[in-house]
Formats: sequence, structure tokens, C-alpha cells
Amino acid sequence: MTHETRSGGDKLDLHDLTIADAIERFVQEYNGRVRNNQFGCWTIIHGYGSTGTGGTIRAKLRAFLDQQSANLRYESGDQYDNPGWTWVYPKLRLPDRQQRLALAILSYCMTPRAEDKIVGEFIAAGGVKVKECLRALVKRGQLTESHKGSRMLYQTRE
Repeated sequence: MTHETRSGGDKLDLHDLTIADAIERFVQEYNGRVRNNQFGCWTIIHGYGSTGTGGTIRAKLRAFLDQQSANLRYESGDQYDNPGWTWVYPKLRLPDRQQRLALAILSYCMTPRAEDKIVGEFIAAGGVKVKECLRALVKRGQLTESHKGSRMLYQTRE
């Protein structure tokens, strides 16, 4: 049984979503709030995890929030005896899915990588999307291409 993600007002409920869908839904809603100049406290309900050991959505969302510290501020519910939610205070727009993929590829390609290795690393985004992103990064001059035998290698431009 699937449950529709509830959002509205100052709450966003991410229960019953995959980690990828939860992060994407968060980013979409967050960027909508920034676009609409809604910078007040926002409650993200992610649960604590059915196993009682911390929950993957909770952990991954907070890791993502840590990476975005220049764009937002947050407080964990743990500080208030409820680890199932997080308060977020938006500041600036967050990168969308394609921008996050590009940043991850650039980070991964600090050492030269073959296309098949890059696609394999980011297969969850879809092979075609990863290849499109690679081509765009090369076109923008952010990745360089070089040959090693018959293989094309990609490396982040220094």
C-alpha cells in the first residue's frame, strides 16, 4: 500500500518514500518555499525508522542537510526528545537532481574514470542521464577527456 506524501503549511511528511524520492521531494518543496519567500521554520517528518535504530531516511536526509549548510540551517528533533523530525530554516535555493548528479560526478572524477565506471557508480540516476551529464560537463569544460588505450577517461578539470 502506498501513501501519498503529505505536505502543507509548515510540515512535510516523508514517511513511506524511498530515500531518493524523499530527498527529491524535500528539494522540490524546499525550493518552492525559497521561491515563495517562505524562510521560517519548517518541520520535516521522516520518522525514526521501523527498526528503532535510526532510520535510513532520517540519516540520509540529515547527511544531505549537512552538505547544504551554506544554503540552510537545521535542528534535529533529537535535541527535543523526538528524533523522528527535523526543523529546517531555508536560506538559499538547493541544487536540483541534475545539478546534484553533476556535482557528484565531478567529485567522483577527481581521479580519471572510465565511462562504464561512472555509469555504474551513478546507475540509480539512469545510464542515459549519467551519459548526458558527462557530455554536458565536458562541453562546459568541467571534465576533461583522455584516452587510455581504447578507453575514454574523464577527469575533473583542476
